[in-house]
Amino acid sequence: MSHHAPDATRMLDTRGYSGPTIHASNPLHLLEKPVRDRITASYYWKEQCFALNAATLCDKASALTGIGGTYSVSQKPTPFLCLLFKMLQLLPEREI
Repeated sequence: MSHHAPDATRMLDTRGYSGPTIHASNPLHLLEKPVRDRITASYYWKEQCFALNAATLCDKASALTGIGGTYSVSQKPTPFLCLLFKMLQLLPEREI
């Protein structure tokens, strides 16, 4: 049985990353590995952030009711953290 890696996991691979950088590194690495793993495993990421582009990301962000990091005993990421990760993945223009 083959295992399909989602796009977020593929972008986290450090071998041969050639996209835009922030502080000379992959922008997705600004978040720590345990947080990145929790984000890519969360239901909000899989259901709400899968097909977002720069315009729809702004719409989702304006609908947020709060900001935060993780919550509950299992340290689930908040929607804010998931959208931040998607923004780092897309790296939209400065105007957006």
